[in-house]
Amino acid sequence: MFFAKYTASNFRAVYGRLPTDANATYTKDFFQVLQAAGDGLAGVLPASRTQDTDIEYVWPTGSCPGKFLWRDPRWQMKWLTGQKPLPWTIGNTNTAEVSIPGNPGLQDPAAADMEHAAITASGVEPWLVAVKLVGEDRKLHVRTYFRNPAPQFADRALAQLPTVVLDAINALPNGDGSGTIVLPALAALGPRPTLRVPALVSRIQEALQREPNVLLVGPPGTGKTVALEDLQALYDYSAPVGTVLFDTTAWGNGWSVWNAPQSRSEVLVFHPSYSYENFVAGLYPTSSQHGISLEAKPGPLLCLGHWVGKGNRQALLVIDEFNRGSAAAIFGDCLSLLDKDKRSSSSHAGARITRPYPGQKMPVPEPYWDVPGTAEDFASEVRLPAGVHILAAMNSTDRSVAPVDAAMRRRFTVIRVGPDYEALAQHLGLAPNSVDQGMPPVAPVTGWQLDDVSRLAVRVLRAVNARIEFCLGEDFELGHALLWHLTASAVAERVAQLCMLVDTKVVPTLRMTFVDQDEALAAVLSVSDASRVSLGQPAPTGLIAYWKEAPQGLASIADKRLSVRSLTAMDGQEKLAALSALL
Repeated sequence: MFFAKYTASNFRAVYGRLPTDANATYTKDFFQVLQAAGDGLAGVLPASRTQDTDIEYVWPTGSCPGKFLWRDPRWQMKWLTGQKPLPWTIGNTNTAEVSIPGNPGLQDPAAADMEHAAITASGVEPWLVAVKLVGEDRKLHVRTYFRNPAPQFADRALAQLPTVVLDAINALPNGDGSGTIVLPALAALGPRPTLRVPALVSRIQEALQREPNVLLVGPPGTGKTVALEDLQALYDYSAPVGTVLFDTTAWGNGWSVWNAPQSRSEVLVFHPSYSYENFVAGLYPTSSQHGISLEAKPGPLLCLGHWVGKGNRQALLVIDEFNRGSAAAIFGDCLSLLDKDKRSSSSHAGARITRPYPGQKMPVPEPYWDVPGTAEDFASEVRLPAGVHILAAMNSTDRSVAPVDAAMRRRFTVIRVGPDYEALAQHLGLAPNSVDQGMPPVAPVTGWQLDDVSRLAVRVLRAVNARIEFCLGEDFELGHALLWHLTASAVAERVAQLCMLVDTKVVPTLRMTFVDQDEALAAVLSVSDASRVSLGQPAPTGLIAYWKEAPQGLASIADKRLSVRSLTAMDGQEKLAALSALL
């Protein structure tokens, strides 16, 4: 981190070159950095004294190119003429970038010097700061802070800086000049992740505070996987305890210290070929100059347990499609470690098991080392820390995959996730509690608005699911994701899009659910026997399905069959009539 007082020479460099400057005081577009401060920057930039280094000055609303270079006997922080780092300039303080008032357009050096004199006389004492973050080789985040800020810039006071930085500034000789300080753990987290299903995430977080294992169960398309991704993003939004954080999107109040437990996540998808050897530990062939041998390697469960057990840490193990593999076989003997009272903590030893292949050395993979650069091996005994949270999800409609046995199920808090009609309505732009407002007549179509089509979509899904619940049960309801992408911006196009989604998402799902169950499918689609037509008669209008009588000679085998029509093939008025008939 570089810092420099807004001295006359620094002011002139940022102000820019003036053509009338006979005394050569306004002829630079760079800072001359004292060697000690420059060496500090060179140590964190890919810089050398033999080659100029391209860098980028960045701030929340923009950036400009620059260079970091050595010109004996000093380092220089340079920018292109006419492309200055705006947060370091003077100007109109009503703009976000500028916090130092003044006239930036003067051409007379004496008049420009008076601008700096006025800044000095005001007593605000600006300091220019450039922040180099971990993982950004050539970026410097530039800001201006003040010893005594004007009221509107109170959030840009020097006091907002980390204490070690403020101490380094105050330690400069005569309170002047420039310097650098290296904060070993200086990182940028950026804004907190935006949650797409906040209500469901909140339910999961509350459950994880009570129990370490949570299982989401519900029909496909209800937001389970989205919730897994949201929780994963929250756990990955983390840093080691004590890390100084810098918000690259903020002008002020951008500094903080991470004191929450460090966290991380792992994501898995169970499938029929996934095994204990993948999940806990297994023997894998490895080659060497002496031939082929078997090496014991840990799976994600052991790795996360080891990492969390070494300090103030927590981890989220996400398992999607939980019942598509044999969960009990995959967990194996680690099943006995899952219970809350079997978990280990700083005050409770917890249950333990002997790890697989205790007679063989099992190295800890590098990403899970307690101390970076220090290799470790797994002990022969394994515990599962309380900070390892397991979040799994499975579809309730799956009947062709392995069921979750009672021993596994009792170790999980089960959260049922059903269709979220409020979330769908909100996503489609409907006002709260407006889904059940009156609908316009089917004809004319010109009397419909976008919100009317959206309301119809939500109500159709809700009505169909209400009938599914009575025919098969809530496990087979349709998820709101089936109608999530109803995004057309014109009424006719949105009606056509809704019909396409019903034809390609809703109806095929129902057909697969009610295979050879015409009566049940008809009930779900609200088709009565009155829609029955004889062979050769036209299909009734305004219905998504109808009963078709069997040809003569087949009546004794099949009296009638349900025929489902394509909504997309109907005209606009009939589309709305057929959709409304589903209510």
